[in-house]
Amino acid sequence: MAETESLLAVDGIDAPAIVAELAEWGATSRPLLSEPGRRRLLGAARAMAFRSSRPVVGTGEAVVRQELDWSDAFPADSPFHVLAATYQALWDDAIARLPASPFATPLCFNEMMMTRYRAGSIGITPHRDHVSYVNLVALVVLEGEGSFRVAEDRSGTGPRAVPGSPGCVILMRAPGFLGSAVRPFHYVTDIRSTRTVFGLRHESPPGARLTRTRPADG
Repeated sequence: MAETESLLAVDGIDAPAIVAELAEWGATSRPLLSEPGRRRLLGAARAMAFRSSRPVVGTGEAVVRQELDWSDAFPADSPFHVLAATYQALWDDAIARLPASPFATPLCFNEMMMTRYRAGSIGITPHRDHVSYVNLVALVVLEGEGSFRVAEDRSGTGPRAVPGSPGCVILMRAPGFLGSAVRPFHYVTDIRSTRTVFGLRHESPPGARLTRTRPADG
């Protein structure tokens, strides 16, 4: 319990407000980490082995450009396993208090991914996450100045910035949220200092990412 408390600055989730904001805007954010917890997690992230992404993925009108490093090599004793389990438990408790779940299937954060953008990089251009990511995406910002934005289309029309300072979690709807198949277009830009983000996703079926290539996120 002490380890959990040291990571988080919150002890609950305001699910009604978050669901309303996701329904209206597609993405929102909330404070999550304590400052000691953020520093501990960032230290663990910096010790991980990263790979460079391909600079271009997709074809035709669906081309996505990106400059980022990523890793899914979390050691067994990584504090990110604790964070994932704790955040899952907070959502389980919050959902149980709602009249009905906003998700088509029980929410299960079963994929962890670390993404790092170098200062001055292009980030990642407007795209949608793969359809195998369902219900909810949670992106925990560990460090860095940059801008996460949702948009109306792949051209970035009508951009809306979602606050995401270090220690916050950015939440984005995914297929299965409120019975919809909506996948918001989103992108990361204006990287002014190294930005490191821990992503939690509900992948269905589990392991689908291993059979395809996708843009990373954050």
